[in-house]
Amino acid sequence: MKDLHNRVHAPYQIKVVPRYKTSVIEKEYYYEHPLFRSVEIADPNGTLSKKSITATEGSLSIRIQENADLDRIELFRIAPGKETIHIYTVYLQP
Repeated sequence: MKDLHNRVHAPYQIKVVPRYKTSVIEKEYYYEHPLFRSVEIADPNGTLSKKSITATEGSLSIRIQENADLDRIELFRIAPGKETIHIYTVYLQP
């Protein structure tokens, strides 16, 4: 049976960019936005449809490999038809 809580399409995303003190190649990571997502809903008549779900609270868990040169982690919001917006920067102390 299909898990109805899995996302079908994620137009809203969180982009995570770890920044380093040295010239390490920075890789961007993309996560489903915890407040905006789209899921498949099964109707009683047997059809599947997409439905957007919004929330007022959410949590985002990310894992980044430990590195002595890791300086900060920047978070950005990606929304369809809009420019990427900087949300927050987490500064890491040695």
